[in-house]
Amino acid sequence: MAALAFRPEKKLLRAAMSWAGDAVLRDAGRADTVLGTLSTIFTQDTLALQERAVRLAVKLAPQAGPAGRQTIRQAAAELPSELREQVSAAYGGGIAEAAPPAAPPLPVSECPPLPPPIASPEELVVELTAFRWPPGVWAFERLLAGLAEWSHRDPERLRQVLRPWWQPFGPGAYGHAGREIHESLFTAVSRAFLAFAAPERSRKLTAQEPGMRRRPDAPGAPELLYRRRALELVTPFEEGTCYPVLLATPTAGTGHLDPSALLGRLERLEAAGVRALPADLAQALLRLPRRFAAADVERAGRLTSEAGRTCAAWMRDGGMPDPEASVTLRETAYGVRLEAWLGAPGPGLPEEIRALFEVQDGHTYSLTWWPLALPAHRELAAAHLVGYLPWSMDANDRQTQALTALARGDGTLGAATAHALVCGMGHVNPAERAAATDAFLTLAARGEVPAAALADAVTALVTADLVKLNRVVSVLDDATQAGAHEAVWEVISGVLAGLLPKEGERPRAGAADLLAAGARAARIAGLRAELPEVAAVAGRKGSSRLVQEARRLIQLVG
Repeated sequence: MAALAFRPEKKLLRAAMSWAGDAVLRDAGRADTVLGTLSTIFTQDTLALQERAVRLAVKLAPQAGPAGRQTIRQAAAELPSELREQVSAAYGGGIAEAAPPAAPPLPVSECPPLPPPIASPEELVVELTAFRWPPGVWAFERLLAGLAEWSHRDPERLRQVLRPWWQPFGPGAYGHAGREIHESLFTAVSRAFLAFAAPERSRKLTAQEPGMRRRPDAPGAPELLYRRRALELVTPFEEGTCYPVLLATPTAGTGHLDPSALLGRLERLEAAGVRALPADLAQALLRLPRRFAAADVERAGRLTSEAGRTCAAWMRDGGMPDPEASVTLRETAYGVRLEAWLGAPGPGLPEEIRALFEVQDGHTYSLTWWPLALPAHRELAAAHLVGYLPWSMDANDRQTQALTALARGDGTLGAATAHALVCGMGHVNPAERAAATDAFLTLAARGEVPAAALADAVTALVTADLVKLNRVVSVLDDATQAGAHEAVWEVISGVLAGLLPKEGERPRAGAADLLAAGARAARIAGLRAELPEVAAVAGRKGSSRLVQEARRLIQLVG
């Protein structure tokens, strides 16, 4: 009995309690042993099991010894009020309700530290050789920053150590396959390094490209921005000039760029008489924080180059306003699909930033890169994730980790963020859903959970059968156990009206789990609320688990 009391299988526990009751009938001396096990079953978070355990405990009260009675009285304090009163009446009365469990402090997700910059040309070549599938964003950032630095600092030494990397030369390594160009993050990085290491070879590839058909691997706009940053290095290297410092290299693990660091880099380009590359500048601006110190704004105003003036205007005006995002469900021949829409970009934005307002869908393995490209504009990043995350909901490709990076950023949160988070909650793999839990906890710790938008997204995606309710509930339950019970309750209370069955409707799978999760969150938070849609279910005839959980929730919050 003790071994079975912790098991989740309800059939086993029901059978065990029946067997235990029969055993006590044969030998009353077993009563305290059985009661000790029933006290453990009282803690099972399934009302039907609790009711069955209470019935048996009440039945065994006349045979209970002092130890058994004390054990049952202590455990009964945790039961719902109706069951606790039944036990109290059978075991001497006066059993008070236990205090709600203390909520653990919300964990604050620590951002991973930045890897160190590449310290030598030899290390740069080692990192380049190791740049393999799946691609890593920090490896990409270190490679480009290292290429800019060492091509300027020690060009001959870098060319020498790169020679074994590109020889023997083969166009296929740079995406050239017959009359086609296969475009990817890998080929973009390779082209940048080839343009420096062997500019004559690179110029021949560039000359062939106008007549060739391009085959991109269906990337979204944030991934294209990364590619442009690598490819725009090709031209200066082919022309024999250099680019001494990359503007957009992050200074924080969130993807953010310190304003003073960017200003120092722009001053360095101006001193060298080098024009800033467009995608590099655009990415640098997007990585700036949302607020600027007066000293930084004043310093930016002293820059004289075109890029410097653009940066000064960006900082003076407070950066880019957050775009308004909306999400719709569209019926297609392949089923219901999610689509995000963004408002028109404001006037005067660089073309590379305006391109980010075009949202697509598909599949890629670089989703974890995207929030790091837009760390101050989470809703914009989420609008791009919305079209791609549904394609990864059945795959173990770790793309849901993008949600953790998204939560650590800044900027408004709305429908796009909510739908992206619910896609992660609906992943088939619990290990992948854990990233959605981490993101939820990070937002809860910062007081940023968009509860109303999340409730709308859960209702829409569950109703459209794009995500399963029980998977979403498992994430919310984990968040409750970690201390985010108040935010969880806000979400659950917002979906009850849309997901509970109306009179005569068949309940959807997971509806009882939803009510049970709401009860757990409400009990820890000590909340009181009026829930007419739950009361309607609780008032129905029958003893289904849905009705039982509705009654328990009403008792808790009434």
